[in-house]
Amino acid sequence: GVDLGLAYQPAFAYDLTLAVVAKNLNTPEFDFQDGSKYTIEPMVRAGIAYSILDSLEIAADIDLTSNKVLTEDLESQMVGGGLNFEPFKSFFALSLRAGLMQNLHENDKAGLIYTAGVGIGAKWLQVDLSGQMSSNSNTAYDVSVPQYAKVNLALISRW
Repeated sequence: GVDLGLAYQPAFAYDLTLAVVAKNLNTPEFDFQDGSKYTIEPMVRAGIAYSILDSLEIAADIDLTSNKVLTEDLESQMVGGGLNFEPFKSFFALSLRAGLMQNLHENDKAGLIYTAGVGIGAKWLQVDLSGQMSSNSNTAYDVSVPQYAKVNLALISRW
């Protein structure tokens, strides 16, 4: 997909960043083996971040559009916020994150989603591990599991 984002730091508050991003502007499509297609509609998200201290930032964002997900009776329109703590920013970098998010769609059953992450490495190249887990759970094979869970491992390049 083709994405476009803009960030603005007002002259009166350099610690404040306002941003908007539009994702999947080209409306990508994927073909299924049965001949059907899945189309990803464009979405728009707005966010705000404020550096409380040199090493601590607070941020929040919201999806301005509601989008379909693979489950037909559910749409995704997330709102969330969190903290990012970076005690080291020179050659060696460490980033610790924690936050909360929730889908605003009425059919969502996940509830509040807890998020956490850690990034470590050189300032310009880091390994990042993050996870999300919902407050609501389901039972599968007599085992209680989160309604929603996600783990992400990424290699991040910063310029």
